Amino acid sequence: MLNAALSQLLQPIFRTFDTILLILALLINLPIILFTLIRNPKLPSNFLLLFNTLQPLPLGSKIFTYLISLVAPYSGSLNATCLTLTSKSCTVECKETSYLKNPFNSMHACALTNLCELVTGLAMLSYFQSHPKRVRGIVTRISTTYKKKARGKITAYSMLWEEVEEDCVRVAKAVLKDEIGEVVAEGEIEWNIKVEERGGKKKN
Repeated sequence: MLNAALSQLLQPIFRTFDTILLILALLINLPIILFTLIRNPKLPSNFLLLFNTLQPLPLGSKIFTYLISLVAPYSGSLNATCLTLTSKSCTVECKETSYLKNPFNSMHACALTNLCELVTGLAMLSYFQSHPKRVRGIVTRISTTYKKKARGKITAYSMLWEEVEEDCVRVAKAVLKDEIGEVVAEGEIEWNIKVEERGGKKKN
């Protein structure tokens, strides 16, 4: 109880520190970001391109995390860091904090489900944006299985195996592990996917 109260008191300080880091990251990297944006105007709307641009930069992951919170504020509440992102996979890291905890001194079930949705969502949207056709999707079902209490640093991983060529339903899976490599939760997120040819013609 004392630790939780102390964490709540220190939370504004942590948030202020995060804000300072973000401002510093933007100031340091702004010239490179603007130059890349001029060369490729699609940068803001392409997660994979954005990640590959920001990741090598000093504090680039901090900027990417902030952009996620702008696009998806609820997912952004996790303050998770994207470690890897490809056109079919994603790895995200989330640290246990006081506002993500349940009364049993571990990460809340909803926070873990949120993490499952975030890591699969980034992998899925990256795949959509890299697809030669125009692909859109929306989550229609989320199922999470909890294996053990989640404490400390949690790493979430998702890999997409099946190709999408026409309208379909796909289930993206996420595996969440703690710092010793034990699985704390597994998620299955169902997506209803629509495929169109570039230019708006629907795939028959």
